[in-house]
Amino acid sequence: MFLRYQQVSRVIELVKPRTIVEVGTWNGDHAVIMATAALRSHDHVHYWGFDLFEDADQLSDALEFNVRSHHSAQSVSDKLARFQENNPGFSFDLIRGNSMETLAANLDAAWTDPSSGATHQLKGADFAYIGGGHSVATVASDYGYLQNCPAIVFDDFYEPDMAGRCPDTDAIGCNQTVAAIPHVLLPAQDELPSGGVIKMAAAGPDIMARASGPLPPGTAAPVKRCVVTTFSARGYLEYGRRFIETFDAHWPEDVVLQIYCEDILPEQTSTRIKVVNFFKACPEIAAFKARHLNSARAHGIGDDGEEDYRFNAVKFCHKVFALTHCALNTTPARCIGSMRTA
Repeated sequence: MFLRYQQVSRVIELVKPRTIVEVGTWNGDHAVIMATAALRSHDHVHYWGFDLFEDADQLSDALEFNVRSHHSAQSVSDKLARFQENNPGFSFDLIRGNSMETLAANLDAAWTDPSSGATHQLKGADFAYIGGGHSVATVASDYGYLQNCPAIVFDDFYEPDMAGRCPDTDAIGCNQTVAAIPHVLLPAQDELPSGGVIKMAAAGPDIMARASGPLPPGTAAPVKRCVVTTFSARGYLEYGRRFIETFDAHWPEDVVLQIYCEDILPEQTSTRIKVVNFFKACPEIAAFKARHLNSARAHGIGDDGEEDYRFNAVKFCHKVFALTHCALNTTPARCIGSMRTA
């Protein structure tokens, strides 16, 4: 999975949606990941998924800058049905066709929560993920239909790479759409084979309230530079103490160091060094590690029995949880931000 996708579950854990709309269901894997995160907060969650599915062809691929394979609506429905068997609180609807047409036709679609009896409409779903068609026109259209959702994540925000290469944002991506609305950029990024980097943008009142409060239209949250690190008590003694000392001595004054500590709280020797109790700030990490305790794959062991440390999710999850927590919970408008818990 690309690095940026791992942020979506953390956003869902923050906003805790009962209803999810995804434009760009593709093979259904992302739907399962999002539903799994949402079901940690609710007994019942409903998902609406939009995609061309088997209607996609070479022409649509060219128009929407698609390079992925195509999957049938039936194959994705079967996958979600299997997930539903193990998670009976999950329900779903898949809508096949061009989202510029199908969203308009389904805005009034509704789901009744069995827990409360409350009716939820698609046009005001708790969480929307826009990552289907990649053309500027399609992204703008999808947002136009889903703009009343309180939490929205856009894929396909492009920036130049170190060589200055970047996709043409006049033709592709969400850059133009989010430029006109209050938004924040999520920190993780992936490199594109053709040049440039790709990120995700987040918008909607629930997102912005957690980011930095109301912002004037057309502005993004102020950028704040923050270095994040994690270490255990042993790591602190072996290298952490020296790391803190050299950071404070040599890094620019406007950069904050945020330390997520597992079982020791070092003395705060500087006003720009923030110490966070890791397991108190990120209690989900214990559940994540417990779920994957007996999974060889999650410990970097492939089907052939060979170990590759790069795929050891249990070992490296500390970095992901710390980075995501810092990005989503630190107030960007302050020069030296304090932690703001959700």
